[in-house]
Amino acid sequence: MYTVFWPACLHGACGTLVGDQFVNSLRTLAMKHLRFNKAGYRPLLSLSLCDSPVADPGCWLLHSTVTTFRRLAWKEPLLVQHWRSFHSSFTGALLAGPFSQLLHVLNQVNWHVDPPYIVVHDSCRHHLLSLPCAVLTDLLTEAWFQYIARCAVYAWGAYAVETIFAGF
Repeated sequence: MYTVFWPACLHGACGTLVGDQFVNSLRTLAMKHLRFNKAGYRPLLSLSLCDSPVADPGCWLLHSTVTTFRRLAWKEPLLVQHWRSFHSSFTGALLAGPFSQLLHVLNQVNWHVDPPYIVVHDSCRHHLLSLPCAVLTDLLTEAWFQYIARCAVYAWGAYAVETIFAGF
């Protein structure tokens, strides 16, 4: 599903702001069509805890946005200068465009931006363009699981989260 469906469904989403409600509706529709939409099933947990976390459209969008932005920044060095300019004049209003989308998905997983650096949840700074691909993928996956845990704690409480993740 994540190798065919999400790229087709979210084609071009890395370049413009995609709302959380749209991603939630994709999750719900995916669960419905997979016939996993029974009472008590949580689409975020069910899709993210499949064989790969990018089975969830939100995780796929996170990975795709960051890796696409990084690939484009390698090809066009001026993009980093525009990113710095956007970040220095950012007033809090997210607009259509790749910088807002990048900021949105990174804030979602509790990362901060200091172009060309990203500051992950444990306050480590990484240069986005010089970070090895495997390390970036691991960091993004870890950030996504922490995001799921935060959502689960908010929705069900800490005891439920400890019970869910006890097997991992």
